[in-house]
Amino acid sequence: MQRNMDSSQTGDASAVPQVQDSVLEPTAQEGGEMIQCACGCGTLLAGIGSRSRAVRFKRGHHLLQDSRVHMEQRFWSKVDKSGGPDACWPWTRKRTHDGYGVFALRNGKQHPAHRIAWELTNGEILHGLLACHHCDNRLCCNPVHLFLGTVRDNALDASRKGRLSCGDRHWSRLHPERLARGDRSGARLHPECRARGERHGSRLHPELCPRGERNGRAKLTEAQVIEIRSLGKDKSGIVLAQRFGVSKATIYEILKGTTWRLAP
Repeated sequence: MQRNMDSSQTGDASAVPQVQDSVLEPTAQEGGEMIQCACGCGTLLAGIGSRSRAVRFKRGHHLLQDSRVHMEQRFWSKVDKSGGPDACWPWTRKRTHDGYGVFALRNGKQHPAHRIAWELTNGEILHGLLACHHCDNRLCCNPVHLFLGTVRDNALDASRKGRLSCGDRHWSRLHPERLARGDRSGARLHPECRARGERHGSRLHPELCPRGERNGRAKLTEAQVIEIRSLGKDKSGIVLAQRFGVSKATIYEILKGTTWRLAP
């Protein structure tokens, strides 16, 4: 400890300004060149870091966004343009389960490839708009084959082209053999699998079915139901509904026996 204190007190006085110069002008000490942050923010960085490693981004900026030039290079390298400017340009990399291309930015977020193609060519897509295909090729990234529209515009475009599965084009009309109807229904082929009658769960375990006053949604008690049925012969449903604080429909269902069937 004493040796360190002595060396700090007797050291060269020029050491302090050298430390300040190294902070203000890092390339003057290291002999490197100043470069701009690759994310496009314009921040100047020393080409060589503290551990003699190449520096391309300011700390944390590699997570913010792609360098636009580098992103365009990465994106278009994954698109097949061999068909010419008027042909479809299919996406050649990752795709979703429904057939659309997927492009991942440096921040890890994935976006539809055809939307990125439109934005790189024509600018940002406003909220609520879709990038739709004229060519109906979901992998196509040719901006000439794309147009902007709402969900309704996209549905109308698909309807005009006959691409909606409705009417005689619905799968149930095209393949009726896939529908189990009539004697081919599961209830007909395996009636033993249907819990009906005395085998129903409400019959086997009635204690699990809260009925009457035990039901959490009940607004009346069993005594009130009995009184309603006794007064229903002389008074109208409107009077009874106002008296017991329920709707007319509730009164009529009680009188008809549709509800509270277990009450006397």
